[in-house]
Amino acid sequence: MILKLEILNLPSFLETVATCHAPVLMKSASGYSDIRHDEDMHTLMLKRFDEDGRHIHLELSTSDAHDYMSIISYYAGDC
Repeated sequence: MILKLEILNLPSFLETVATCHAPVLMKSASGYSDIRHDEDMHTLMLKRFDEDGRHIHLELSTSDAHDYMSIISYYAGDC
């Protein structure tokens, strides 16, 4: 399942993603990375988030329906 999101509260979003059971893959120039517990990727995302005016566009993929709904529920509540 593919998600294209604009995240306005990245630290909170990363907390939500960390609770997911299956990989949450983020599309980047180098391919897909599982961002659930990748601290190096979190640091890069937070830097880009700050540089882009405290928002970030992400394209994500997850295979778990429960994880998908957790991300959607977070996103709906954050808007």
